[in-house]
Amino acid sequence: MDTDELTDQLESMLAIREAGLDYRVERVLKDGSRERTQVVYLLGAGGGEYGPFVHKVIAADRGLGTVYRTLHDAWLSGRRFAHLPEILNVSSQGDELDVLMEYVEGPTLETYLTAAGFDRGVVLQAFEDVCRACIELHASFAPPIIHRDLKPSNIIMAQSRFSSQPTAVLIDFGIARQWREGESSDTVHFGTREFAPPEQYGFSQTTVRSDVYALGMLLAYCLIGSTVPREQLVSSLTGAHASAGLIRVVERACAFDPADRYDSAQALLNAFSAAVGAGDLPSSRQRGDASSGKAAKDSLFMAPSSTLTPQVPQAPRTVRARFIDNPIVRIPWNITVLFVAVVCVQATLELVAHPTESMRDASIPALVVIAYFMVLPIFLFGCWLLYNKSWLRKRFAFVDWAISIGLPRLIARFVALEAAALVAALLLWSV
Repeated sequence: MDTDELTDQLESMLAIREAGLDYRVERVLKDGSRERTQVVYLLGAGGGEYGPFVHKVIAADRGLGTVYRTLHDAWLSGRRFAHLPEILNVSSQGDELDVLMEYVEGPTLETYLTAAGFDRGVVLQAFEDVCRACIELHASFAPPIIHRDLKPSNIIMAQSRFSSQPTAVLIDFGIARQWREGESSDTVHFGTREFAPPEQYGFSQTTVRSDVYALGMLLAYCLIGSTVPREQLVSSLTGAHASAGLIRVVERACAFDPADRYDSAQALLNAFSAAVGAGDLPSSRQRGDASSGKAAKDSLFMAPSSTLTPQVPQAPRTVRARFIDNPIVRIPWNITVLFVAVVCVQATLELVAHPTESMRDASIPALVVIAYFMVLPIFLFGCWLLYNKSWLRKRFAFVDWAISIGLPRLIARFVALEAAALVAALLLWSV
């Protein structure tokens, strides 16, 4: 499905999500202190599902995830990108950033190259495409966006985007940033050590040349078949029978001083293409013939897509006022609900300790049954329904699990039975 069709399809889905409907977590991809990433299906009325999508909750107070807004604005303006996932929705929830984005189907670069046996043609095409992905990220925005975490697991070789051939798609922009004029440094100790440039650890501000460094390390990975420390690049590439031309490309891309590197991903791609054109891609990296490599590569895309055709709901299953999700409203709202719950508990205790005139003739056991097993559950469940649980669902998987298995509905049925029993008991008591 092309991106325009995807955008049209998701308009109704986003309206449903804004209405406050639930989502089903298919699996958790990352669960850390700074970011939680899930594959989710949004739930509509009548059991309809939209998905899969990637849902991220990012600690915005740490300066993470700022680029998602830039990417989202670009997609909203009608711009289309061959190598970037579509950002569908970005919203702030207190000190957290809530991001909903396209789920990119396909193997990671590592899986893709391994399955293809690091075939000559596959390596060539894949690295060229990764370079073009970085060029798109750098050249499409002013100031340019620097990814800062280029590595095989953050590159998806996706099928069926703009061509019949697998296309490199960059994912995970949590630590990405835009270049800021006049700054001497930026965030430190971010990125994956095997691919991150020295300046990313406090030496200077990251620029497009920082991503060039990571691309150079990626090229070395493609040629060697594994990651190696920067100090061992030359010896490892020589051991992998890389030519002098390709070794020079990697060395320059991975220079310690950013000024000594290629000044852009395009310049790196040009140098790589020239080296490959001169026959510098080592044929000894081929593990099997080209046909076997192609077969392995093709097998990665034989599984059917898990995306479901959405059923557009006629009416929301659950309606929750959007303003409650506003952090300015959510906190006082929840405090009020908790206060009401405390009052309910206190009133129930008083009912037993100091019964009203009409209840004084009742036995203590009867009062306990009525108060603690009938009245209190009804009050507390009502408060639970009113309480905004968005932050609980983000922090505690149990809440999502409980909702996904229908536990609130089960409790609601139990409370309804208790309410009926309470009414019956009071009627009998009055008689």
